[in-house]
Amino acid sequence: MINKGQLVIKPQSGMLIYDTDLLFSMDPYCVITSGNNRFQTKVHSGGGKSPKWIGESFKMNVTNEDIITFEVWDREHIGSNRMVGQGALALNTAM
Repeated sequence: MINKGQLVIKPQSGMLIYDTDLLFSMDPYCVITSGNNRFQTKVHSGGGKSPKWIGESFKMNVTNEDIITFEVWDREHIGSNRMVGQGALALNTAM
């Protein structure tokens, strides 16, 4: 557990192993959660396996959170969006 404070998260890019779209490049976005905090980047249209979210920034008040989770989703125009990657970061290793 870490001390209370404010954390700024600046997602930069993703390096995905595979592209889930057969005909076109994926349209990825990242969902960041920790405790009751939830943030979502803009969709990188046509970002494929190497999406970039440069310039996005999220401020989060940290109280008792221990872990930040990251999920990368592919926005689908027809049907449901699909998760294409995920990860977690222990806050005590990042601070």
